[in-house]
Amino acid sequence: MRIKTLANQYVHYEYVLDRNHDLIEDRFLRNTTIALDFLVKTCALTISFEEGEHSYRVDVITVLVADVDNTITIIPAQKNGYSPSHNTVLFYDTYGVVFRKNYKKKWFSRNKGYNSPVSLLSHELIHCYNELYDTEEYHHRKKNHSSKGEKIDADGYDLSFPNSEEVFVIKIANQVASRLGEDRRSNYGRSYYPTRGVLTVEKAIKD
Repeated sequence: MRIKTLANQYVHYEYVLDRNHDLIEDRFLRNTTIALDFLVKTCALTISFEEGEHSYRVDVITVLVADVDNTITIIPAQKNGYSPSHNTVLFYDTYGVVFRKNYKKKWFSRNKGYNSPVSLLSHELIHCYNELYDTEEYHHRKKNHSSKGEKIDADGYDLSFPNSEEVFVIKIANQVASRLGEDRRSNYGRSYYPTRGVLTVEKAIKD
């Protein structure tokens, strides 16, 4: 696994216990390293998968970091996403998302849910894991768009997940969100907002 810096350099990632992140000058490299170190140290990306009547647990981040057969790259972007053609994770490291917990209700304060940048990174890393280690099912789910039209809000906006892969991953990513003490998502609608750090949902303080 490697990280692309804001200076367009590539830095190999490996976990270091009690790393001094303040010594990392590049903001994206620092934030991404903080996030990855946190996921490794806390095992927050240990996921329960179900296959028929059986279930098993996988520490997704440990598997991806140890992967020497695929070049997994995390790059800076102004949105979060995963590009399977190059095993590339797009990471918006300074922004979290706000969403409606219940899409049928309005935007009142108790109906607002929040996810941190590290939670959003986890979501994309799960897509990466699925594509590399459950390839056939991953592509099958990506082609299944039966989820569209299932979640229409009162104003007629479609907040449905675009495909079965997103439905599958959001259920898994909600396991991570719960461990982080964050809100669980039930629809695809969300808006980005700046956070005070990569591990928090707290809004950034305006200068």
